[in-house]
Amino acid sequence: MINRIISEYTGGKSCIQIAESINLSIRKIQRIIAKAGIMRSKSETFKLAIQSGRMKYTKGIKAPRKRLQDKVRYQVFLNCGNKCNICGNTAEHARIQIDHIDNNHNNNALDNLQILCELCNRGKYYNSI
Repeated sequence: MINRIISEYTGGKSCIQIAESINLSIRKIQRIIAKAGIMRSKSETFKLAIQSGRMKYTKGIKAPRKRLQDKVRYQVFLNCGNKCNICGNTAEHARIQIDHIDNNHNNNALDNLQILCELCNRGKYYNSI
């Protein structure tokens, strides 16, 4: 019976599923697996729980960003005068980046885009967390 438990566990079944099929307590199954020295990492356990449908995970799934067109990028630089909107640094003194004002990276409307230097952009990000 121990060999069956170990083979089912290493085959991807959870302790709950094994306990239901063998009619033992979940704790007893966990003790047998621990004595055998077979333990799954947390990430492995998490992935198996998602695959079996015991858990749902949607937080880390992001929509791909739309690429900012070159003509839009050029227009933003013209509108902002090639300098940071917060501190006034130019490309000669700092690395400048195009920033989305509302933090929606799929909203590439001209009124949602501004130029910030790298430090101001990082500061904006850390202040919004």
